[in-house]
Amino acid sequence: MFGDLAKSFGRTFLIAHLVPSILFVSMNIILVKFGLLALPEWMRWENFGIKYLGEKAVVLLLVAFFIALGLQQFNTIIIKLYEGYFIDWLPKWFSGSKFATSICEYQKRLHSKRIREIEQSRQSNNRSQEADIKQFDLTRNFPDEEQTLPTKLGNVIRAFENYVKKIYNIDPITGWIRLIGVIPDPYKGEIEKAQSDFIFVLNLSFLSVSLGIEWLILPGELIWRNLLFTPFLCFFTAYFFYRISCSYAQWWGEYVRSAFDLYRYDLLKKMGVSLPSRPITLQEEKAIWGRVQEHTFYVNDPGEADFQSIGELKFLPRSAQSKQMKSCEDS
Repeated sequence: MFGDLAKSFGRTFLIAHLVPSILFVSMNIILVKFGLLALPEWMRWENFGIKYLGEKAVVLLLVAFFIALGLQQFNTIIIKLYEGYFIDWLPKWFSGSKFATSICEYQKRLHSKRIREIEQSRQSNNRSQEADIKQFDLTRNFPDEEQTLPTKLGNVIRAFENYVKKIYNIDPITGWIRLIGVIPDPYKGEIEKAQSDFIFVLNLSFLSVSLGIEWLILPGELIWRNLLFTPFLCFFTAYFFYRISCSYAQWWGEYVRSAFDLYRYDLLKKMGVSLPSRPITLQEEKAIWGRVQEHTFYVNDPGEADFQSIGELKFLPRSAQSKQMKSCEDS
């Protein structure tokens, strides 16, 4: 029980959620101290009988802790919000939905522009290296055009999700849940570190937005300098951290790509799939994954689907699976 508790409040919780929450609470204290944020009367220390500095510090740490818990529980929703899935949450009649759609169209035009630039570079023999750099940048920042999302972060994340589907025909969501079961702990730790660094920066952006909204609801002294400077600083800081999070998401994505590159065969063996003794082509491997996911993704019996290049998909008996996994671990 305590091991699970320590894992829940491990490095990811401390770095990605608790530290941003402490910074958020600290900024609230600073804004209140300088009169830029006005707390309602019911939030005064005197109303709770708190007088001493030590008591105040404990209460503020508890507030930060519960904010961190909220960030942890709603982490997926926050990421999806920044990815641009809010389009699906908006009613069709809402004017903001049309605005979000126009942003998505802009991202598609930007994607098409990058492709044209690459093609132009390819046509010049002396600029092939420049084309390779642009191609690398495109694959790290955009998925296929029809899968484009309205935000840069959404496209960065979907780009590395699309990679495993496009290259290996593996569903990135259900495939990843299974893949983490065979990734060695040292490498898994590196992936979690990259992910927690990304979440840390993204939470700083989200809390900066929250601080700006908080100021709009509870403004302090409404002199023109505060009226302009405080919300501008909050929302500019939020955008600044958002842009940094896109770079961290790319680094996290490299680890995810590499995990599939390195350990996908271990996953097939762990699932008991009998692979041919001869080398197989990438197209044959994609066919294998397609058949495997008829079970795991669609919960269907693949039957006699198109699989002529490899033959019928076979699963080893449990005793043979153990030997196969042992040989894999030894190698």
